[in-house]
Amino acid sequence: MEPKGGLTRAQLLERLEAVRQRLLLEVAESGERLSWPPTYAHPFFGELTALGWLQTLAYHEQHHLQQLRYRLSRPES
Repeated sequence: MEPKGGLTRAQLLERLEAVRQRLLLEVAESGERLSWPPTYAHPFFGELTALGWLQTLAYHEQHHLQQLRYRLSRPES
């Protein structure tokens, strides 16, 4: 994926909130833990369980929040 740009701050925050809500819903509906959870391929990290994907997503979101904070703290050019 590559950033497309052109979104307002409000649009970015709205999309971030939508992804967060979808993630929380998935976690709430996930049910019991499995002894042998299925894995899903990640293009960089290889096979990840749902927990692995969740951990990756949390790190990824934190990374983008830092990027947004940095960009928003700079004067417009």
